[in-house]
Amino acid sequence: MINLNAKTRINPNEVLWLEGHINYSKVYLADQSTVFVAVTLKKVMEKLDENQFLRIHRSQVINLNYLKDFEITAEGVIINNAFLPISRRRRILVREKIERLNVF
Repeated sequence: MINLNAKTRINPNEVLWLEGHINYSKVYLADQSTVFVAVTLKKVMEKLDENQFLRIHRSQVINLNYLKDFEITAEGVIINNAFLPISRRRRILVREKIERLNVF
């Protein structure tokens, strides 16, 4: 469990993906719930394992443990019927990291 702020704790293994919204972060969990916290995505990322989470866009971070549930497209990934864009700058890095995991 990690503390996102004084009142909010999450299990990183339950996180599907995260979205950054200026000074807030929205955490999407495996049980279909979401948690909205007043912490920047950068601060949340500092608390997460960089081998488990990958930033695919300025405002999007995915949990690599759930890649088996993802569909990769030319512009992004789809998880739970939600499209998450991969930035052009990060596209090669994301593909390389996925290939190293030998998921597909």
